[in-house]
Amino acid sequence: MKLDFAKNTRRNMFANALGSGIRLLFPFLNRTLFLWLLGPKYLGLNGLFGSMALSRGVAGLVST
Repeated sequence: MKLDFAKNTRRNMFANALGSGIRLLFPFLNRTLFLWLLGPKYLGLNGLFGSMALSRGVAGLVST
């Protein structure tokens, strides 16, 4: 069995680029879908509660 390193390298590069592209686009598509389904009012509340949770988590890290 002969290993073709160049072919495997190209295959790995393509898979990595595809995965990076998906990870880059997914948050945008997720937010767009929520905006379309729920409306900007609920999406704003979600962002507010997310910010509150994040600040509480950071405060917990600082106090320990």
